[in-house]
Amino acid sequence: MNPLDQYIEVTGRGIAVAEAAAGLSRHRLIDLGVVPADAQKIARIAGVYFPANRTTSPAIAAARENRHSLATLDMIENYARRVSDQRRAWGFRTRACGTAGNHQAVKEACERLLLEFNGPDAPEPERRPSLRLINSRTRGPGLIFHGSSTQVAGVYRAAVEKARRNLARTTAGSDAQPGAQPGTRGDGSGAATNTAAATGTAADADGQADARPDERTEEDRIDRFALGEAFVEVLAEGVPETVYHAGVGIVLDEHTRILGGDGDDVELLASDGARMTGSEFVRLMLRDRAVVDRAVLVHPVSGPVDLYRLERFASPKQREILQQVYGVCAHPECNRPGVYSEAHHKDSFARGGMTNLDNLVLLCPWHNAANDDDPDAPARHGRIESDGLDVYRRLPGGRRQRDDTPTMARRILNARTEALAAA
Repeated sequence: MNPLDQYIEVTGRGIAVAEAAAGLSRHRLIDLGVVPADAQKIARIAGVYFPANRTTSPAIAAARENRHSLATLDMIENYARRVSDQRRAWGFRTRACGTAGNHQAVKEACERLLLEFNGPDAPEPERRPSLRLINSRTRGPGLIFHGSSTQVAGVYRAAVEKARRNLARTTAGSDAQPGAQPGTRGDGSGAATNTAAATGTAADADGQADARPDERTEEDRIDRFALGEAFVEVLAEGVPETVYHAGVGIVLDEHTRILGGDGDDVELLASDGARMTGSEFVRLMLRDRAVVDRAVLVHPVSGPVDLYRLERFASPKQREILQQVYGVCAHPECNRPGVYSEAHHKDSFARGGMTNLDNLVLLCPWHNAANDDDPDAPARHGRIESDGLDVYRRLPGGRRQRDDTPTMARRILNARTEALAAA
């Protein structure tokens, strides 16, 4: 047996390691040569499960049979501490330890068990929007808007649209009045605007306007100052009503539960980044001014389907489905809404990757540019990869990084796992 086989063998005997360490403190384990992180887990598991008794023995036997590692047992303990009625915590531990499979399979089982033991979370009361003035030492004065996810998404969307209108108006005014000074509106009012300053218009040494065209994209020209100005204008006009023209993806079995009035535990993610429960989604649909004009129903096994294409850029239909399936930027540390993200080729188009849904995912412009497109080149920032709908970031060291954003893709994977577990 080589060292790797020995390591795998010991890893699968987490409960035996904890039993051997029963009665030893973390500091004593460290003195014996155990690294601090492992010593913490070993001492914690040993203190919970040992000495064995009638209550702990079923969980110990299940952990031994399924060869759970210390990391898995420590994760089970984290979930067990969240059981609302701690008198039932050992029942939770026994069933979690009785789950066969790897660490991820046990984690998903713990999520389901926690919901079973605690029941669905009580719905949070509707939060009234509020505004707060701040004065940052690094960025100066500013405003913070507090509200629900849908309210914040609505304000942000309205601010972006207003910034675009301001930019178009300023650009049109500059074209109509060549003599207008940079930084003023084209309507002759003379009001200084950051939007105008962001257009890139400059004057040469003689004070004459530079005739070179501004080749920046509209998004680059709408800088944070222009967006901040538009944000203030939106708030001055009043917080906009939540009128949904964003896409909301719903798995078929979720749709049935929502329409049946059992949607409190279904969390949906709209393509503008707003999160809502199934019940909130229904309430939005029933409101007079609420319009959800696009909803894609996806089979939990087949998933979304589209025609293969050989064009470099995703079609509007493909972008529509990507926004509803993935919702936000696929980078685990980013939640930029899908409507402001780009269609990224997981296998780059330059290296033969096709423009079809199996090879596309959403990435914000920054993470799209930073992605390591060449898998054979030295890793720098990591790259976005996938196993079907399971999209993750491959870190430079090789580890897979995921998050728990409730995208439709993640909910489809969870539905498949539940179906396999029930089979």
